[in-house]
Amino acid sequence: SPEGQQEWQQMGPLDRTIYLQMSADILCKIGTSKEILSDLKNQILNEMESPAGMAAFAQLPHDKRAEVYEQQGRLLEALGEDPETINWYKENAARERTEDFRQAPRSLEKENAARELLGVGPNATPQEIRKAYHALALKLHPDKNRDDPEATAKFQELNNAFDLLKNAKPA
Repeated sequence: SPEGQQEWQQMGPLDRTIYLQMSADILCKIGTSKEILSDLKNQILNEMESPAGMAAFAQLPHDKRAEVYEQQGRLLEALGEDPETINWYKENAARERTEDFRQAPRSLEKENAARELLGVGPNATPQEIRKAYHALALKLHPDKNRDDPEATAKFQELNNAFDLLKNAKPA
């Protein structure tokens, strides 16, 4: 309905994500088709990887972030996705629930800047981070940009971003 669409647009990306993930969770339990679940997964990733979605996710309390990771992991399991990716979500959910992680200072600004440089969102898997890094490394390598005096610095910044994210604890 038009009222429902207007209400949906007024929700923030995080609220839409949580709504979509709760819907996906229910649909997984009742055995909905993989096509519908796949569409939901894509909508969730689009919401979470938007700049507003990334910022909102970073502000969530640890238990809510853990819940989001768990729901995404269950959705990916229902879709038969890569076990390594599913495990990544489960590990992040568990990490969000540990006392040490809750008390550790987080350098969200650095991590968000690194994600922005690599063009990946907070839900990017290690494979997606690696893929984005390799594509940019080929493009920004100083040997391919000899006319750019900043090429070495840009390439080093890219390497630093990858080093930060390749084993990152998600935002």
